[in-house]
Amino acid sequence: MRTPDFISVWIIEDDADDRDLIAAAFEESQHRVGTFCLNNALSAIDFLKKCTPAELPNILVTDFNMPLMNGYQLLNVLDSDSKYRYIKKVVLSTACLPEDQRKCLEKGADAYITKPSRYGELVEVANKILLLESKSPLIL
Repeated sequence: MRTPDFISVWIIEDDADDRDLIAAAFEESQHRVGTFCLNNALSAIDFLKKCTPAELPNILVTDFNMPLMNGYQLLNVLDSDSKYRYIKKVVLSTACLPEDQRKCLEKGADAYITKPSRYGELVEVANKILLLESKSPLIL
């Protein structure tokens, strides 16, 4: 839910362990953050379609490689509907091919970040993602 002092972060990740770690990293931030986790992009689209504008997340963090629908395909769906234009979209993935990064940024991702291997680094990445509200696209 969008409020000035609360950041809603949706995490779309097919790996349960990664999902839990990413959510924990966001919840460790100094911001008031609420996370909502989904295990695939199709579920995310279903939930997003049911949201009023006030219920949409501030930030959507998605993996790139997922079954059913990958992160790029999700970005493509979100890019086709102006309802989602104010959501900051971040791809957080082990896939780090420059072509994948370019395509995602062209489809509206505000950041494409390679998943760090250490939890402390993941917390740092989560804090950087939370600052995206006023930043331009980046690749980490």
